Amino acid sequence: TIDQVLQKSWENSKWITLQLNGDAYLTVYNIDGIVIGTNDHLVYFQTDKTVTINIDNIRHAEFKKGSHLY
Repeated sequence: TIDQVLQKSWENSKWITLQLNGDAYLTVYNIDGIVIGTNDHLVYFQTDKTVTINIDNIRHAEFKKGSHLY
């Protein structure tokens, strides 16, 4: 599930890819990074900068290829 991927990224500093809803429902985009924290419905995500994402905007989450869990 999305929650499990976010939790493992945070616990293990693993890179993940998030698919996010854009401004229109049919608009989506991907962002790669590591979860560095959460607060209520917000996820703090480290890419080349820190990004704050509302959890309701996450459509899909998966581990980035090459980011294996041990």
